[in-house]
This record gives sequence, C-alpha cells and structure tokens, in this order.
Amino acid sequence: MAESTKERIIQAAFSFYKVLNFDRVSLSQIAGRVGISKAAIFKHFKNKEALSQEMNNRLCESMIEMLKPVFYLFEQNKPGEAISRIIKYLLMHREYLGYLLSMSMMFNENFIVTEFRRRGVTIFDNIIDDDGSIIDKQRYLFMEFIGNTIIYFTIKRLHDGDYNKENLIPLEEFCDSVCFFIENGIASNDASVDLDKLVLIDNICSEKIKTIKPVNKMVKVIAGIVDNVGLAGLTVEKIAGALGMAKSSLYSSFENKVDMISTLIENEFETLRDLIVSNISQLDSSYEKLYAIMQTEFCYFKERPEFMMIFRNLLMNRTLQEKFENKKEDECWSVFLKNFFAEDSFTESVLLWILVLPVMIYGSFLKRGLENDVVQDSVKEVFLMMEFGVKKK
Repeated sequence: MAESTKERIIQAAFSFYKVLNFDRVSLSQIAGRVGISKAAIFKHFKNKEALSQEMNNRLCESMIEMLKPVFYLFEQNKPGEAISRIIKYLLMHREYLGYLLSMSMMFNENFIVTEFRRRGVTIFDNIIDDDGSIIDKQRYLFMEFIGNTIIYFTIKRLHDGDYNKENLIPLEEFCDSVCFFIENGIASNDASVDLDKLVLIDNICSEKIKTIKPVNKMVKVIAGIVDNVGLAGLTVEKIAGALGMAKSSLYSSFENKVDMISTLIENEFETLRDLIVSNISQLDSSYEKLYAIMQTEFCYFKERPEFMMIFRNLLMNRTLQEKFENKKEDECWSVFLKNFFAEDSFTESVLLWILVLPVMIYGSFLKRGLENDVVQDSVKEVFLMMEFGVKKK
C-alpha cells in the first residue's frame, strides 16, 4: 500500500536530519523533497508548527517505546545490554538522533524533558525542575555522562560508516567497547589518582588563562549572535549590522558564511591548543594530561562563555568540520592529541571523546545557570568517570 502524502511529508522532513543539520528546514525544502508544492503541505498540516509537533510526537513515542525495556535492564543491573539497545536504536534511526540534537541543542535545551513530561513520562522529575534548573546535580551529571558518551560514539560510528567503511568494526564489538568505557573508564585496573595533583593542575590552568589576548571584536560579535540564535540564525546581514559595516565589505574578505566563521574562529582554536600545550608541558602521567585538557577547556569557556555555542555547533556541523579538517595532518586535533599520550594508550576515537565530552557537558551546565565553581567541581567528577567509569559511582 502506497504511503499517504502526509506520511511522505513527515518522512521528508526527518530526512534532512540524517546528516546532522542544525539549520531550520523550510517548508519549501520539504515540499521539494516530496515533489509537491509548498501550498500542498497546508492540506495536511495547518502550519509549520503543526508539522513540527507531529515530528515531536513521532520521535517521542518511538523513544519511549524503546526506553521501556532499557529501564528494565538498568533495574536488573544489566547496563551493558541497556546501553547496547540505545546505541542500536540510534544507529537505526539516525534521523531521530539528528532531529533530537538539533531541537535540544539549538532551539530548546529542555526539549526532550518537556515532551516526555507531556506524555506522562516521569524519569526526569527528580533530576530537572519544571523551569529547567537542576534538582540533583549528581544524578544529572551521571545522566549527562552516559547520554553524551553514547551520542558521541554513535555519531562517530555513523560518520565512519559513511566515510570510512573499510575500517568499521563489527556492531557488537562496537557496542561492547562503548559499554566498557562507560562502565569501567579508560584507566588500567591498578591506576590511582592523586587528588592534590589535580588541585595543582586547577591552579596552573586558572593562572595561564589570564595570559590570553582579548577576543577579536568581529569574532565576539559572531559568537554573540550564535549564542542567541544558533548557526542557523547567523547571517552576514546580522554580522554587518552589529559591526556597523556594509555587507559587501565582509564579502570582500570572505567567500561565504562558512568561510567567514571558520576563518575568524580559527585563532580561537589555536589559542585553546596553545593553552593545552602549555598546561600539560610539565605533566608526566596520562591521567594528569587528560585532566589538564579538560580543566583548560573549562577555564577557556569560563573566560569566553559566548564561544561555548560555537564549539558545540562545530562539533555537530559537518560543513564546518570539513573546513577545519582540510588542513595539514599535523594540524588536526586527533594528531595533535596523540603527541601527548603513549601510542598504545588511546585510539583516535577515544582521544576525541576526551576533547568533545567536556564541551557537551559543560555547555549543558552553563545553559542551566549553574555557578562557575559548581561547574568546576563537576570537571573532576567527569574526569573520574572517564578514568574509572560509572561502576564506582
């Protein structure tokens, strides 16, 4: 039986998120993919908001159905099986993953909490208040660590499946690896951490951040716009208006919006890299270097909080990622990180996990209005979970 036009519209709308997409998708784009006119969409949906709500319904109902056995597995102390189910679901429904991230990160931090509560699902009630504030920081951090780790490795798996198929490990082995990292961490069984040394690293990073140069005015304007409306809302017109410049003068220096963003914030990446190099230069063990990387990131975003949204966007935006990846090999982040760890200590995926996870979690904490000292304490907790997993929590 042929799909109805209404169903084709819904599927077409979701299809834009099979590749991570943080831009608002227009009705004209959706109509073009279905092969109908924009006006024809209004025969099935009153407006764009009605279509969005139908997409929300489709996503949430599917996720809730998936999570029922997952919760049971967690209750039965079978976290590995539970995590594997979530990963396989996200891999099978990559359009749902893309849509979920787009809505949660770009348009509404409480998107999934609100939609679940609307359907009587109470899993967040003891963690997040109705106004979006955090009730239980420990449980929230635990949830963020597991959730963002699953999301990061799932996205990496999807990317490798699209671009690096010959090196793709079997699915079960992949799921087992992610479960192992979450449960046991990356440290060896006999590893230990000197908490006094972590305090020393805190002080090193706090002092070093004071030496960085002020932000370029144009970069700060771009960061402010992205923080308010996301990359999707960033236009050359808005940048020019905020700077009091003609749009044509910006185009004389840059080919397009992506070229402008990547060129202007490249210096910020170099600043962060230089800070990391300096802060870990006197450290010996892998765990000290790992913690210094995370603490350096925190100090950087504490000093320049407007850049958090740019970095979160960049992590999920393939167009901008490709712009940065088209560099000489020795300038790539994965190669850069390998310079500071033993060759057999970390794979490329794990190295980037170390870099990405703090950005994803810190962003959530800062968006929810937690004080900087509370966020800084959470740096250690995330670090310890990365090192030793959640089994000891």
